[in-house]
Amino acid sequence: MTMDPLATDCSPYPLDAPDTLRRFDDEWRTKAVLALAFGIRADGAFDRMPILADALEEAGCDDLFMLNHCRYCERHTPECWVLECVLPGGHEL
Repeated sequence: MTMDPLATDCSPYPLDAPDTLRRFDDEWRTKAVLALAFGIRADGAFDRMPILADALEEAGCDDLFMLNHCRYCERHTPECWVLECVLPGGHEL
């Protein structure tokens, strides 16, 4: 599988991300998604990011760029753009 190199970049939201990205859908902020995101950031438990991808997918997220970032980025940071999108008051796409 060829991975989009942008999907592995954990810097703040990549400005040159694909045009297919949309605003983060509030419906994706389920209790499970929020609990995972808060826990990941609070504990620095970035090994849980693939689990966050699964929870986002279960919540209806179909943004492969975002899901692939959660699953394949090798070094996440507390400023991870996906966490910024998920957490209330976070970055809106």
